[in-house]
Amino acid sequence: MLNAGPDAEKALAYVIIAASRTDDANFLLFLGCGPLENLLFYASPELMRRIIAEARRSARFCWLLSCPYKIAIDQAVWEQIKPFRQTGEHEEPSLETLPPRNVA
Repeated sequence: MLNAGPDAEKALAYVIIAASRTDDANFLLFLGCGPLENLLFYASPELMRRIIAEARRSARFCWLLSCPYKIAIDQAVWEQIKPFRQTGEHEEPSLETLPPRNVA
C-alpha cells in the first residue's frame, strides 16, 4: 500500500485542530472531502491507528470521516472507518448534523 508521505501526520493534525476550533460546517466538509479523504486513500497502518483513536474521542471527527466516499479510499481503510461513519457509502453528512465542539 502506498503511504501519504512525510507530511501525513501534519495534515492529520491540521484536520483535527480545525475540527476542534471552528463551527464552519462548509469548511469542515471541505477538509473531510479533501485532505482527510486523501489521507485515507494512502493511509499507513500507523496513521490508521491515529485516525481510529481520534474517531473514538471525537464525534466531530466521526462526522469528518463520514465525508469521503467509499470509492475514493482503500477498501481495507473503509472497513476500519465504517463503524464510525454517520452516512452511507456515497453521501456526505448534512451540514446541520455537525456535532458541537468539545469545549474544555
